[in-house]
Amino acid sequence: MITGSERCGHITITLIPAVEDELRRLTERTRLSATDLANRAITLYEFVDAQLRAGRDVLTCDHATGAAALVRLADAAHHEASPQRGAASPRSMP
Repeated sequence: MITGSERCGHITITLIPAVEDELRRLTERTRLSATDLANRAITLYEFVDAQLRAGRDVLTCDHATGAAALVRLADAAHHEASPQRGAASPRSMP
């Protein structure tokens, strides 16, 4: 297990073409390195996963329209959205 600043983990991954394009666009748009983006993506995924496992909903909100959508993660074992979560359809925020 990697803990604190004791050591740095290193991984090698193969990106599918669509994700490779997304990474390129993100590095251009944010000026963050691929390493920074990977670290942030893992941190964000861990946060969202923990919230969903705790029975909470994670929402996005379009402040211009008031539309909201549930954030869902694919079930790694089945490569599909978790069935206990509702559809990611827009709805109005109160």
